Amino acid sequence: MEFFLVGQTATGKHELAVEIAEKLNCEIISIDSMKVYKDLDIGTCKPSSEERSRIAHHLIDVTTPDDQFNVGRFIETALAVSKQIASSGKNILYTGGTFLYYKALVYGFNQGFQSDESIRKRLEHEYEADPAKVFSGLKQIDIKTAEKLHLNDKKRIVRALEFFELTGKPSSDYKTHFQRDVSEVNVVALVKDLVKLEQNIRDRIVRMVREGLVEEAKSANNNYKLSKEVKGSIGYKESLELLDGKLTTDELVEAVFIRTRRFARKQMTWVRSLKELKIIDLTDKSKSDIINLVYTLWT
Repeated sequence: MEFFLVGQTATGKHELAVEIAEKLNCEIISIDSMKVYKDLDIGTCKPSSEERSRIAHHLIDVTTPDDQFNVGRFIETALAVSKQIASSGKNILYTGGTFLYYKALVYGFNQGFQSDESIRKRLEHEYEADPAKVFSGLKQIDIKTAEKLHLNDKKRIVRALEFFELTGKPSSDYKTHFQRDVSEVNVVALVKDLVKLEQNIRDRIVRMVREGLVEEAKSANNNYKLSKEVKGSIGYKESLELLDGKLTTDELVEAVFIRTRRFARKQMTWVRSLKELKIIDLTDKSKSDIINLVYTLWT
């Protein structure tokens, strides 16, 4: 069987996932767009070696920080791993907070594709600066789509390029891999009152800085030509700015806090939009209460 434990950042999802996976004879597949990168441990809050020794984990440390990982590669890798786990007779627990990946897994890859505003705006700016150059770039990666478009069709040209950047595949070759019956998906979303979650977020950021977040970012930057996904990610972007002398440590903590809080709100928007989710509010609940609730829902 397959189970999904998703939810907001800083809710302690992974610690709970390990406990639940033990109860349900599961291996864990991470649904996290940053845990895929090697050598980025502190800023991505990867599971500890003790947790990994208790339960087999997958989709963690599968590529290097100079790689542009995307939802298309995630789906392909997750499907292959899930088949291996199922063939061993174990159940699967997907857990994480990257809802784009979750939606692709459950609804099918096509419906899982969501626009990325920062990528779209950059492509729009590039198109406005030189439409012919951008259109020529589309021809190189997706000639079938380009042949159907006019040079002046800014919206569809940008959309096709955005799709390629997010998935690694030309939209003309795209086929939906699968789609689950949403009514039969075993999925729980963990949420928390934002005021209380904010303290969790701030405490976690302070702990990450104390444990060496900036030093980790410096090492990665020295050893790799960091991908734009890593360079722009929460925690690492601010750490690189501190190393460039643009931020103090206190300013880094505040900047990361603001971005993480905004991310938690965005995750809550996802939670509200996905009707199949069974929501558990963690506020004033003990770990054992939560585990028992999830276990009751799934057995």
